[in-house]
Amino acid sequence: SSQAFGGKDLIFSDSATELMLLPKRTDSLLYLKEEYYEAMQAFKDGNPSAPTSQTKLAMCAIGHAEKNKCDSLDHVKKSCILEASVDDCIEKIKRKEADFLAVDGGQVYIAGKCGLVPVMAEQSNSQSCSSGSGGTASYYAVAVVRKGSGLTWNNLEGKKSCHTGLGRSAGWKIPESAICGEKDKCTLDKFFSEGCAPGADPTSNMCKLCKGSGKAVGDESKCKPSAEEQYYGYDGAFRCLAEKAGDVAFIKHTVVGDYTDGKGKDWAKDLKSEDFELICPNTPDTTMKYTDFEKCNLAQVPVHAVITREDARSAVVSFLSDIQSKNNDLFTSKDG
Repeated sequence: SSQAFGGKDLIFSDSATELMLLPKRTDSLLYLKEEYYEAMQAFKDGNPSAPTSQTKLAMCAIGHAEKNKCDSLDHVKKSCILEASVDDCIEKIKRKEADFLAVDGGQVYIAGKCGLVPVMAEQSNSQSCSSGSGGTASYYAVAVVRKGSGLTWNNLEGKKSCHTGLGRSAGWKIPESAICGEKDKCTLDKFFSEGCAPGADPTSNMCKLCKGSGKAVGDESKCKPSAEEQYYGYDGAFRCLAEKAGDVAFIKHTVVGDYTDGKGKDWAKDLKSEDFELICPNTPDTTMKYTDFEKCNLAQVPVHAVITREDARSAVVSFLSDIQSKNNDLFTSKDG
């Protein structure tokens, strides 16, 4: 309290209880949010000119593989912007240099802190889509190990880990809460000996297992949070486990079934679903079948969502509804 020093709100507001870390690259525009920032600018420069009508919507793509897919989508009102990370795309959207991006639940939270809003969510179940319940779609965050590895929830410490990306829901935030929630001074980079968490500090142990793009020398993609890093995302974290780089992968419950028994990409063509099991806190000394995700999981979390600015909400929803109705390859990934 400032009262003991003869004042009020000294250094910090007396009503504050803690300081919250802001997203990287936050500047005055991102912090103040567009409306307040432009109002302050208007006081200085006079009223801004009326905005011009928008003819195209710019989709922000992370990495060249996403950019290639974006370019392949046939729509007259679409353009594609290439960026290196979610943070870069958030900045572009805030500055109106891009309009929308699909992110996971953990990244929706970060985007919300920058004034962006979720407008559409992924749906993998047509029955849920047509049920009219209005509930938010979700998936299970799970921890997967190789069958016969001897690994359980109780002996994870010191092992090698595979994560979808730093700050992502199933790959980072959920396991961090499950592992470190009640432990003092616990962080995943200290709990595990090394791992791959794309987006982490390149010099940290959480980038040691990352594979990069596969180039022999000069690979700048290693540990980058984009599809150029082969161990990025759900399939990348599972690949990290399948190729025995890591001992445990933190992914969503559908991944094992999607990338085994002849399904998935070339690297996964020989994988068998029966060779992978789940571990979880509620059965800490044993493993369970990968199909038992409803009984053995870390949490049930919201699916990926499309984020945009409030002023672009209607245009983005209209655009995505239109492109979805035209049977484009919106939900396939030929480049990765």
